[in-house]
Amino acid sequence: MLISSAMHYAAVLNLDMDYNLYLEILEAYGFNQHREFIIPCYDWKNGDEWYAEQTPLSPRPGKLISPYARSAVAGGIDNLNKYDLNTWNPLYFKRLKDFCRKAGEKGVVIEIVLFTVLYEESMWETNPLNAKNNINDIGKGHYDDYTFIREPGLFDRQKELVLKIVEELNEFDNVYYELCNEPYWAKGTPGRNPVIKSQHFLPEVNIWQAELAETIIRMEKNLPKKHLIAQNFANTYYKIDTLCHPSVSVLNFHYAFPPRAVPDNFQFNLPLSFDETADGCDAPNRRMEAWAFMLSGGAVYSNLDWSFAIDDQTGLGRNPVGRRRSGLEVKQQLSVLKHFMDNFDFIRSKPIESHRVQNMPEKVLFWGLETKSELAAYFLKRAVIKLNQATIELNVGNYELSWIDPLNGSVISKTGVTVQNNNLKLDFPEFSDDILLLIKRK
Repeated sequence: MLISSAMHYAAVLNLDMDYNLYLEILEAYGFNQHREFIIPCYDWKNGDEWYAEQTPLSPRPGKLISPYARSAVAGGIDNLNKYDLNTWNPLYFKRLKDFCRKAGEKGVVIEIVLFTVLYEESMWETNPLNAKNNINDIGKGHYDDYTFIREPGLFDRQKELVLKIVEELNEFDNVYYELCNEPYWAKGTPGRNPVIKSQHFLPEVNIWQAELAETIIRMEKNLPKKHLIAQNFANTYYKIDTLCHPSVSVLNFHYAFPPRAVPDNFQFNLPLSFDETADGCDAPNRRMEAWAFMLSGGAVYSNLDWSFAIDDQTGLGRNPVGRRRSGLEVKQQLSVLKHFMDNFDFIRSKPIESHRVQNMPEKVLFWGLETKSELAAYFLKRAVIKLNQATIELNVGNYELSWIDPLNGSVISKTGVTVQNNNLKLDFPEFSDDILLLIKRK
């Protein structure tokens, strides 16, 4: 399982970021996942974003490092020289590989995000594949051409970039590839384009993603290592009908709470991932959605932790300028989940069937995993309510029951019980919002 509270996707491409410090912080909490964008997605003209948001994915002027080298020709939209798409930037690949190597030494898996939708024209203007920014006359269309096969020259360059990244990173076993971040916003978002009312799942975008997946497969065919490929399907929920390519092996969702996307797509027998959250410093809500997702059968939970600021990379909200948001509590609470799952035999587990728990009030939600010898069930209150009738179906035998506070991992109570009639009454201790039950067969 991959569980993390990670920075905003730019440990490598933002030269202000000290990824050595960052990896030490992830290691201290036991976290083992990071997303990394290859090409940034930001509006460089909005200078306030650098200081108010403090997000690593919005590098300050001159602090962006790209896979492409700069040419000798002035006139880039960022007031620097234009890119030469025929020349790779060796300093970028050195930094990328050093990051992946050091992450691997600390057990951290890197989700390499090959592309992202650009959301609006201002974000397209900073892209190296925009004709305004390169000397190669590539990328002459609109921002939403980026995730369609509309301009052959642009698409050829995208495939070249994929081939280069895959070749350079083949040596690493702690890497997997996401084809595109949020492809369902390829034509814009409701907040930026009033014509857009909801997510759109366009066949043309899936064709583009399928070609990218095929590019990865083709490059790795004669290379030593083969890597997983992730497809990002939707915000919140989507019942998947088909994969863009048979090689897709990780199913990504954003903001996936309640975690209906897990049971409704479990039949694919592939890892289900919750790899972007909202309001990543809100510890109580991130804790609850993380436990729910992972104990429903999820494989990845990656909190987008806004506390990793450019001017305070410790995640403690001490940056001298901009929005001050501490991520201490969210890291501490998600670390409890990570350490619990590290000691649970999740590899051999399966989700608990809902009918196994009876007489549960509607305002109490639950999710759980079980193996032949242990069961973990997570209960979440949505109202102030008494729990005195609920039961759980168990095989006859002797068990040890532990009630655990997910906030800090403390054991509230522990007792031994004997089940004689395949049904155990759940004697809940008092709790305000969420609680964990761990049952072990003696």
